[in-house]
Amino acid sequence: MPEYDGLIYEHPVEAQMPTDAKGPVAFRPEPILRRMPGTLYYMVLLDSNAFIYAKAKSDFDFVVQSIVVE
Repeated sequence: MPEYDGLIYEHPVEAQMPTDAKGPVAFRPEPILRRMPGTLYYMVLLDSNAFIYAKAKSDFDFVVQSIVVE
């Protein structure tokens, strides 16, 4: 896992109900930043129709060659 947990994943948190609440009460969840353990895989794909495929493929190849994996 990377040192910086930059992705937000939701998980259930029990709301703390105030005992003296009268009327509607609003709760704002706090974001918890963490990553799933294990290896992350990324997939880059091209979805294009036949009319623009040649141009899209050349642009796609450029983008794929420009990707830097750290």
